[in-house]
Amino acid sequence: LTDLRTAGAVVLSASALTSSDERTECCVIGCGVMASLIIEMLSSLLNISSFKCWSRTSSNVIKMVDELRDKGINVTPSSTSSEACRGCDLIITTTCATEPIIQGLERYENVTVIAMGSDTPGKRELGDEVMSKAFEEGKVYGDVKGNVMKLGECQYHSNNEGKVMELKDGLERG
Repeated sequence: LTDLRTAGAVVLSASALTSSDERTECCVIGCGVMASLIIEMLSSLLNISSFKCWSRTSSNVIKMVDELRDKGINVTPSSTSSEACRGCDLIITTTCATEPIIQGLERYENVTVIAMGSDTPGKRELGDEVMSKAFEEGKVYGDVKGNVMKLGECQYHSNNEGKVMELKDGLERG
């Protein structure tokens, strides 16, 4: 139930924070159970028809791609995280990384990034440039503001606490 609820929250976030014409291609970084659930839900609920994926564990990539293709979902494995993200409108990270996986702004213009894997102290999926741009644009949301300032991406950017909005505010905008 927890996995389904978390995947549902990601899909709800994607729906609220993007418009349907912005969701043409999605990249998912990480290829575990959560990534698979998210791709299945995005495919059926938001009609995203093309996905790219990458994981540090190549066997997870192969297994997930095969399982999703068997369900009729168009998923393309990538050899690097940068390759997976290139050209995507929506990037979702579902890893347990402790070092940034996504870095460099030049590849990620006009993109919505949902970093849901950074859920405990010490985890980190996004580089400083990506986070700085998001803070500048006023596009940093978290489920509970007090929690996100202690966990994941925002724990490295405490000087930007006033720029973090709770997800419910993004839902009200959408």
